[in-house]
Amino acid sequence: MVNLVLVSHSPSLVAGVAELARAMTQQSRIVIATAAGTGDPIHPLGTNAEKIRRAIEVAYSDDGVVVLMDLGSAILSTEMALDFLPEAQRKNVRLCAAPMIEGAIAAAVQASLGGTLDQVVAEALGALASKAEGLSHYAQPEIVAVPTAALTNAQALILKIENPLGLHARPAALFVQTAARFKSDIQIARAINDQRRANAKSINAVASFGVRQNEVIKVYAAGPDAAEALAALQKLAADQFGEKEEPAAPVSVPTRSAFTPEGALSGVPASPGYAIGAAVPLHFAEPVVERREISDPAAELTRLSVALEVVRDATRKLRDQVARSSAYDAAIFDAHLMFLDDPELLENVRQVIDNERVNVEWAWRATIDAAARSFEAIEDEYMRARAADVRDIGRQVLAQLTGQPVQAVMDQPGILVAVDLAPSDTARLDRSLVLGIATERGGPTSHSAILARTLGVPAVV
Repeated sequence: MVNLVLVSHSPSLVAGVAELARAMTQQSRIVIATAAGTGDPIHPLGTNAEKIRRAIEVAYSDDGVVVLMDLGSAILSTEMALDFLPEAQRKNVRLCAAPMIEGAIAAAVQASLGGTLDQVVAEALGALASKAEGLSHYAQPEIVAVPTAALTNAQALILKIENPLGLHARPAALFVQTAARFKSDIQIARAINDQRRANAKSINAVASFGVRQNEVIKVYAAGPDAAEALAALQKLAADQFGEKEEPAAPVSVPTRSAFTPEGALSGVPASPGYAIGAAVPLHFAEPVVERREISDPAAELTRLSVALEVVRDATRKLRDQVARSSAYDAAIFDAHLMFLDDPELLENVRQVIDNERVNVEWAWRATIDAAARSFEAIEDEYMRARAADVRDIGRQVLAQLTGQPVQAVMDQPGILVAVDLAPSDTARLDRSLVLGIATERGGPTSHSAILARTLGVPAVV
């Protein structure tokens, strides 16, 4: 018998849908498994690939499993969960684009009648037909999107993004670096709705645009070298932005041991391995910033330029250090360098200084907070984790501007215990002292976790 898996951002929502679907098939043996929420009490709404994998295993049948998702990151997380399954099981799992509530009910009924996998999916996809027919006598309003500023006399290019994680930080950095080589103005937009556009020369704009794998985008260029710019970007995309070798998948969560010692804590593995040692708590301080009125905006911008150059130099050294272990993971810091040169970010800082007549520390922190929030608002779990990179860069620049140290140092071997680790903190760890890492925040998709795996340091969140 075909079984179902329901994936949602909300545990309450998915429980209600499952209850309704089961009520329609009370005498049936059909399994309806659910996966919802992040498991993070601070940010509970979201999806988790490991939860989805476990739900698929609970519902698995050789007759097939139909997975229905609500929206956004639920789709990406489910695709990631599918990658964790053995090939023999994967071919019997079907991701269905049907609306969750109507689709789940229709699929459950068809499955309870002994329908095949194709029949169950078809029934789910047609679930809105009766509602549409029932409401056909009502006039349906035309939805008109508000257009955004578009380039005039622009040439256009259509690209399909095939990278496994979409235009995340590293391919986004290459995209921006390539676009920045040309004099023409360049924008990107989704092919399905080109009215929302992003500046292709801004790493913050491109990375936070949240383009996922297999999405189709339009690239617009207007200027003296527009054709050359589009050709270069097309070549870059054809090479999958240097990611033809698929990056390592995040570490999957093993099943919890049947024996857990009293008082023990369990978490999500971020980097594989085992470590035993004394807990060494470290606190990575945030620079204290006070708002001050200023009379010389130019002097504040000069201070910012000096601080940016110091952080650029430190970031280049980190990149070279990580490159000795993994050239691919070293590209994380290419994205950091792009953030430091981001034209929109720097222009926003300048405007705050000019308009509010405030010190550069205050303007920088306000701008970084806004940029980080734009990533935190993205539904995709992987892209949402990029907010940590923005805050990492922001903190380093503030440390230079204020003269306040932020780097904590371990003075004895042990397990580093911290609230969180920024990518630059992780890359600077002394491997001879840090036996393992345990943090309160983060996850397997964070750049800190990726770097921990590269450095061979066991880590758990």
